Amino acid sequence: MAHSPEVESVFHAAMTAFTLRSLPGLLDHLDLSEVRHVLDVGGGDGTTSKRLAEKYPDCRFTVFDTPSVAELADRSMPADLGERVALCPGDLFSDPFPQDVDRVLFSHCLEVFSPEQIGYLVNKAFDALAPGGRIHLYGFTAMDDEQTGMYGARLSLYLNVLATGSGMSYPVDDYERWLTHAGFTAVGSVTGLPYEHTLTSGTKPGE
Repeated sequence: MAHSPEVESVFHAAMTAFTLRSLPGLLDHLDLSEVRHVLDVGGGDGTTSKRLAEKYPDCRFTVFDTPSVAELADRSMPADLGERVALCPGDLFSDPFPQDVDRVLFSHCLEVFSPEQIGYLVNKAFDALAPGGRIHLYGFTAMDDEQTGMYGARLSLYLNVLATGSGMSYPVDDYERWLTHAGFTAVGSVTGLPYEHTLTSGTKPGE
């Protein structure tokens, strides 16, 4: 299907509306008070980075997404945040991540991909972080039995039947295992957040 800027704009407007509803779970549990630079991978139109930048005025953010999405984000960027929320267009799998970052955030991003793709992206984030840097995964998670949870079930059906043909709402244990396999330590999760969300984090060993 040919790329349609109009369809893409409508899609991201819908995603923004839901992101704003689920964002309090991230804002209330992610502390960036002593963080210098956050890489927001698959950050879409920058909604999440904008809200975090408003809360943490001493932190800067780089939103990494496809060129067409970066153009969309640029058009909606408030002038007062333009110097602290940068846009880095690229392909998640073929282009390098910016290196000078203290944190890597995947928010509503990894659910779209297969386990193999998620493992690749988590390893890529590990390589981009300096020792002591941290990774944060925020989004839908399935219940442990993968048989309950309305939001997770709907997302999995949507991704596999209508959207990408891959991806799902994964259990928390899967995310923690991917981080551990990539080399992250102090891996843990904040569960029970609104809309069946979880915040999973880990630290790259070092100074």
